[in-house]
Amino acid sequence: NHTFSPHFENSKFKNLHHAKKKRRPHIHSISFNHTKDCIVLSTSYGCRVRTLLPTLTSSASTCEVLVHDVFFPPSPKPSSPNTTAGNGTLLSRMLHRTSLLTIVPTSTPRTLHLLDARNNHSTTPLKTLHFTHAIRRIENNKSVLVVVTADGTLHVFGLTESLHLLKSISLLHPSESIRKMNGEDYATTFPGCFFDLSAVEDESFLVCRSNKEG
Repeated sequence: NHTFSPHFENSKFKNLHHAKKKRRPHIHSISFNHTKDCIVLSTSYGCRVRTLLPTLTSSASTCEVLVHDVFFPPSPKPSSPNTTAGNGTLLSRMLHRTSLLTIVPTSTPRTLHLLDARNNHSTTPLKTLHFTHAIRRIENNKSVLVVVTADGTLHVFGLTESLHLLKSISLLHPSESIRKMNGEDYATTFPGCFFDLSAVEDESFLVCRSNKEG
């Protein structure tokens, strides 16, 4: 089962003002978690989870904005401004307020990893998926993981017991070029293009673009 602790433990976070200051990494993408109380930044160092509202921790007497960094690749740690090239993540998603992160590395954009964010230097992903084309978008809820790849295919995986492929759907009409999924055409309609996934816990609803004309 790939669902982790019901809540991301506050002990894993750091006060935003006390977080170790380094040269700022490049930000590749930003997303909310499902409860909209955290944001996840995909950066040239890995992922940063940041609370949006001040949170009370056991080690503080007042509420604070908290951050948690997950370095990827986990080694070596980015200790100098010149270690960011080829590292980090392009896309990342956080499942509700659990420790499950879904990421796409910068160096291998056709690979998807599921990570336990409680170990910010973990060397072993919980699960790795390989695709034949670059990943353009990822979404998940507690039941399914949905991945869109650059060839215009929507891949739907089940998360309830083990990660398994449920269905693959072609989003492009035969007359359309896969260039629609690349470059400016795709970027101008991101992030809501081609499909959307509900965050409902009991039932999952997926709506997607039809590859039929009319």
